[in-house]
Amino acid sequence: DLMMPGESGYVLLEEVRASHPLMPCAVFSAGIDTEAQQRLRNGQPVIAVNVAGRNPDVMRPLAQFGADVAFIDCERTGLGLDAATELIRAAHAAGLCPMVRSWSKDPAVLVRYLDRQASGLIVPHIATAQDVCGAVELVRYASGAQVADKTLIVQIETVSAVKNLKEIL
Repeated sequence: DLMMPGESGYVLLEEVRASHPLMPCAVFSAGIDTEAQQRLRNGQPVIAVNVAGRNPDVMRPLAQFGADVAFIDCERTGLGLDAATELIRAAHAAGLCPMVRSWSKDPAVLVRYLDRQASGLIVPHIATAQDVCGAVELVRYASGAQVADKTLIVQIETVSAVKNLKEIL
């Protein structure tokens, strides 16, 4: 699933498709891994919590209190690959969907989170359609038979990316 920033948070790509008929829909197709991913696909709300640290013990209480997604932020925190791996495992054990925001859109960096069984990636610094295609191809390649179980969210964060939005979509 691809999510885009909207006025009230994020909107599903399907909501954007109606106003952008030139968008190559097949590029963004993905399957469903968890209940949270299913709800995202259906346009229903999910509760995503930025765990903002390296304590895997918070996962179970987050799940017990209604969180759906463990947002593991490796871009704006000091979390490295080892800490992200611990958090991904703990999120799965607690029944949460672990989504990792990488510090880079570099495929060599992104693949390492998928190798550690992240349910999905949040890819920052997307500026062009080529960036999106590269992220989609990486998820397909790195996930193999599990590709249908992955979610991809790209971040459109700059003025140049917004100017390229029609091509990106």
